[in-house]
Order: sequence, then C-alpha cells, then structure tokens
Amino acid sequence: MYCSNCGAQIDDHSKFCDLCGAPVGVKADSQISSVTQPEISNKVDQEKKPFSGFCIAGFILPFLFFGAIGLPLSILGVVDCNKNGKRGKGLGIAGIIFSILNILETIIGVVFLYLLAMGMNPSPALYG
Repeated sequence: MYCSNCGAQIDDHSKFCDLCGAPVGVKADSQISSVTQPEISNKVDQEKKPFSGFCIAGFILPFLFFGAIGLPLSILGVVDCNKNGKRGKGLGIAGIIFSILNILETIIGVVFLYLLAMGMNPSPALYG
C-alpha cells in the first residue's frame, strides 16, 4: 500500500504513514505537508553529510594517551563542522574535553614521578 499524501510505501496495517505522518487513506492538508516536508528533507540531508575526520581522530587519540595531538585535531574538527556543515561536532567537543583531561593527567603523573625520584614524599598522608 502507498501513502496518498507523499507516495511512500507503507505497511498494509498502518494507520499513519511512517514518512510524512499522514493518516492512511486521507489526503493531508497542504499546510500540514509543507510543515512536515522540510523536516523530512533536513533529516535526509543530515544523514548524507560526512563526518569530520578531525573530530573522529581527536576523540580517539586521548584514549591512546595522545591528548596533546588530540586537542588540536578536535579543535580543527569543531571548526570544520561549523564551517562546512559536517557531522561529528559532539565528538569534537568530547575530544577537546578528554584531551585536556589527558594532558592534565600526564602533567600530574610527571610531577608525581619527579617528586618520587627526588626522594620527596609527594603524599605524606598515605604513609602516616
């Protein structure tokens, strides 16, 4: 069976069209279809847009302890998403956060190891 409003194929037992939401067997108002049609085309357009490779790389690298490389890649990815309309902006923002946390973790670890190597007790509360 086909929708009388948009022509999409629908299940024989459906009461509404899965694509445009029109009741089965009833022609929807042109005003309603003009509102729902851009929403459908925007969703289809969004699915066709490519992901930003910078965002993907910037998200993955902090988990491999390369936060210093992941941070600029994530920033480039967010800029790429904003400028070119690509997908993956959320990955880029998460990559920025994880990269900063990774860099801070590395700095704290290096300071801790330096204090241990110098014979200083960096955490006297642990040893009493």
